[in-house]
Amino acid sequence: MVLEEFFDGRSAQYAKRIEYLMESRLMSQGFKCFEPCVDDDGTDCVIKSPSGQFFEIQIKARKGEVGKKGIGRFEVKNPEIRPNYYYLFYAEIPDIMWLFSAQQYLEACSRHKSGKHMNKTWIVLLNDSGSPVAKYNDFKVQREDFKEIFK
Repeated sequence: MVLEEFFDGRSAQYAKRIEYLMESRLMSQGFKCFEPCVDDDGTDCVIKSPSGQFFEIQIKARKGEVGKKGIGRFEVKNPEIRPNYYYLFYAEIPDIMWLFSAQQYLEACSRHKSGKHMNKTWIVLLNDSGSPVAKYNDFKVQREDFKEIFK
């Protein structure tokens, strides 16, 4: 592998960079963050709240440029309702985060019902012009909000 290919911003490296960014935002609010050794259960980060409760988080990020089709579309494979499980969606260009519990995500997302993408879900949080989709404004979060959500 050539070093330029490793650092050119492809999806795996980008995803890990954003996971660290989101973890640092959580840690800045007093949470302890733990990374699973293997990403086989859709959990990118486990946090321990100041009260001692644990929460699993899957982090999804988009770095698309405003004006490009699909910049605000986030996809999740085989989501399921799990207690204390959250999806943290992050759009880098406008620097916006949305947080959904597993239940909230399943109620809001769209799902492929057949074909090779069956059970893959998606949600569109930004329109193609880069502005947030209004119906999901209640799910937008700032790092300060994590203290209230993850008590």
